[in-house]
Amino acid sequence: GMPMTQQGMQSGAMGSQRGYGGSMSQQSRMEIMVRAAHRLLNTFTEADYIGMVAFSSGADAALSETRLLRATDENKARFAAWIDTLTPGGTTNFVDAFDRAFTLLRGSHGQGYLHSSGCTKAILFLSDGEPNPTPTAASIREQADALGGVKIFTYALGSGARTDVLKEMSCQNSGALWQVSDGGNLGDAMADYYT
Repeated sequence: GMPMTQQGMQSGAMGSQRGYGGSMSQQSRMEIMVRAAHRLLNTFTEADYIGMVAFSSGADAALSETRLLRATDENKARFAAWIDTLTPGGTTNFVDAFDRAFTLLRGSHGQGYLHSSGCTKAILFLSDGEPNPTPTAASIREQADALGGVKIFTYALGSGARTDVLKEMSCQNSGALWQVSDGGNLGDAMADYYT
């Protein structure tokens, strides 16, 4: 799975902003996720601040960042190179993924807008598997509320994704759930989050 976070003039963000799930053992799903991540990355402008998180059994922020970065061409190229290093494996740890995403948002919040646009905060969260462990929707809502509200958009890739869990997380945080079949166009779904 992958969360990506963004703050910007657009109404969405890549949850802290993205990761890979170990359940993506099928190489084709990983390829779909990588293509979608690149497509989403290209929707951001210098008005946006973004971060990415890869997760499987644990979670790691892209580029070892602790805050969001302005979506300059240089930073987007750095994120793109990082995306290309992701590989499937492990479990699907939603708790660590959301913790890391919210850490990026907290690290950028209230800093005189040096690391934030001061606009909408959002997490785009992609998973193809069974959450292990599963965070409670209440704990996610509490963290989102502490930041003044964070929209959470979730993406269920393939038949193994827990749509009930993903839907509850997004619905309780002013977001939406997209279900994408294994042969579906994840890139279109993720690039259209702000519509």
